[in-house]
Amino acid sequence: TFVMSTQNVMFGEAAFVGTDNFERLWRDRIFWQAMYNSARYMVLTLVILIPVPLLLAVVINSRLGSPRLKNLFKASMFIPALTSVVVAGIIFRLMFAETSTGLVNQVIAWFGADPVRWLRTDVGGLVALLA
Repeated sequence: TFVMSTQNVMFGEAAFVGTDNFERLWRDRIFWQAMYNSARYMVLTLVILIPVPLLLAVVINSRLGSPRLKNLFKASMFIPALTSVVVAGIIFRLMFAETSTGLVNQVIAWFGADPVRWLRTDVGGLVALLA
């Protein structure tokens, strides 16, 4: 793959261009925007999606005395691992639909707010990914 990164491949023919591809990449605004989005997602994942579930697991395990209730919570946490990617995508779409029919927008409507177009903004998309 490194050899391919130093070539310009057009219609099956490869011409050696050296580090031109890397220089073009470093000057590309879209590349830096993608790097920023990836870093922001990584930081929020490390800060929110690892400690919060761990803390929740400790609280649930220590506060629930009934083994039956503990097993119910364990099973409910494992169910997403059994869900196929297609089903998960459909559920995601139903939750974050940009109309008033989306589950999250229905909850927001109960508080009197207008529907949010989740996947049309940077912040909305990041919130949807982290949810």
